[in-house]
Amino acid sequence: IDDEESRRLLWYASFLKPFRDVTDKVRDQLDEEEKTKKGARSRGKKANRSAVTRLLVDEIKRPLRDAEAVERIQKAADEFTALMDAGADAISSAVLAGEVTVRFDVDEECGVEYFVDPNGDCYSVTCEMRREDADEYNEDEYGSMVSPVPLVVNGDGGDESEFEHKYDFGAKVVDSVTETDPLWKRAMAFRLLASKVLAKVGPLWRAALVLSLSERLARTYDDELGQAMEGDYMDQSYSESRRTLVARYDAFAAALQQLGLIGIWSQKPLIDGLEMKGTVLKAVPKGPVFRDIMAEQERWMTTHPGGGKSALIRHMRETFLEFVGEE
Repeated sequence: IDDEESRRLLWYASFLKPFRDVTDKVRDQLDEEEKTKKGARSRGKKANRSAVTRLLVDEIKRPLRDAEAVERIQKAADEFTALMDAGADAISSAVLAGEVTVRFDVDEECGVEYFVDPNGDCYSVTCEMRREDADEYNEDEYGSMVSPVPLVVNGDGGDESEFEHKYDFGAKVVDSVTETDPLWKRAMAFRLLASKVLAKVGPLWRAALVLSLSERLARTYDDELGQAMEGDYMDQSYSESRRTLVARYDAFAAALQQLGLIGIWSQKPLIDGLEMKGTVLKAVPKGPVFRDIMAEQERWMTTHPGGGKSALIRHMRETFLEFVGEE
């Protein structure tokens, strides 16, 4: 990590992570006990602060923003670890092998409608993936063409050799609204899951990923230590496991960048709340349903990068048909 501020916060996050894990478990147990008691009084806002926040703010006298950043890193690290355990490293390797790319290019004239960052810069979006030879597809029992890309990944990770394909030269531009390639669909599902973590941790994502990797390395070392009978075997086995684990995290980080996820926390909605209620879905009632509508817009934009406003409007009206109202 080159950013000194991120590195400083990562030191706090790493040092306090075991403390947080233990105190969170104790807190959860106490909360469960409180629920069973009759007439239990709710705690005030200050009493509800986490142990990490109390330690950093009250004892070490760090600013509240530091405590909040440290907890964002810790929570995102847990979420990255969960993604990796669910097989995100395998789909990352497939994304890299298939050169699935979401590229943002600055539009100097700001003639595009899709992405505007906090600085006011406009970006056009280009989606690409490698063009596959038709011979690489296999025929299933019904005579349909089936892609060799696995549609479900397991928690054991994947060997990059599993995703080697015979490609012709060049890439094809992908229409994110209409593309049905299985690899593209899996890549966009992964993009959605990863975006939820990145949206919360923001620019501190590298620190969170390093913390996740560090915890996995420590866990791997403990596992190897428990199984080893001889020191030489243990050293060799751990070294190999460590290289494999680091390579998987490298692939994961590269896939995040290749799918245009870095900076997604700054993405603005194509349709703001006023326009959504005023022209797109005129019959939206008051209440929490509007939050669901805006969340669906965010989900669609993430899985259809560069899809454009007209396609989004069509999708929203089809999804929430009961709220379209009269034209």
